[in-house]
Amino acid sequence: MKACYKEILLLAFVFLLLAARSPGQARAASAAPAVAHAGHPAAIAEKTSNPEPARGEDGTEMNEIFKKRHCVRSFQTKDVPREDLRAILQAANSAPSAGGLKAREIIVVTDAATRARLVEAALGQEFVGHAPVVLVFWAVPSRSAHKYGERGRTLYAVQDATIAASFAWLQAVALGLGGCWVGAFDENAVTEIFRSQIGKDWRPIALLPIGYSAE
Repeated sequence: MKACYKEILLLAFVFLLLAARSPGQARAASAAPAVAHAGHPAAIAEKTSNPEPARGEDGTEMNEIFKKRHCVRSFQTKDVPREDLRAILQAANSAPSAGGLKAREIIVVTDAATRARLVEAALGQEFVGHAPVVLVFWAVPSRSAHKYGERGRTLYAVQDATIAASFAWLQAVALGLGGCWVGAFDENAVTEIFRSQIGKDWRPIALLPIGYSAE
């Protein structure tokens, strides 16, 4: 009987302590999820409600680069600085690839004659020739097929080239330049322009004109 009486007193004391808590504290406690694991909606919301912005080494927020990136089809005649072009190529080279094979290549075009030929190959898209630099991204199927067979030949090599082009474009934007992804072109015509510079199985995947925007 005495033990039961002590338990009753203890429960009453705990109840009084809970009742003394402020309303705000009670709401906060009741709002907390009982279980917060990686897939729990409440846990996800808590983690993403105020995300820290991703920043580059120079303090540039990646989100700002994503927002700034858009297709530029009018370029100034001003040349792209050599160090900026080097940084763009380094960014492209840092892009991931299937098995680390880098089944891709990039040809840098700066001379007016070749850019004019690329305009024709790109179905008359004049802005391609107006950009001071055009990067031509190639898939190298045999390089990926050596390890991954037909899937490497038909898919992974293409993915390698497209990811590299994306990295190059974002780096260009980060440097204050503009660009435009060009996928509408005659593959055979582009291949013929660079016949003496490429392997027999190289496939052109994207053209990326780059320069200072005139828009």
